[in-house]
Amino acid sequence: NIRELKNIIERAVIMENDPTVINALIHHHHTPCASQTPPATQRLDAMEKEHIRQVLQQTNYNKSAAAQRLGIARKTLREKMTKYQL
Repeated sequence: NIRELKNIIERAVIMENDPTVINALIHHHHTPCASQTPPATQRLDAMEKEHIRQVLQQTNYNKSAAAQRLGIARKTLREKMTKYQL
């Protein structure tokens, strides 16, 4: 879903204090051979997982605070934690 992808990227760029996400996006944009990189959904999932992990650490694994900081519902955070085995 393009809209969901756009929202994930926007949220990651806006909320990420660490330039890792931005660097990953820039690197992907300038990668000369797309066939050598994993599919976009895998890269986005990896970035989302890392971002959620960092926010959880910053909030001492307080799910309500992490969900608020991420701009998502607590239920959505729990679903993503299950998906990413966090």
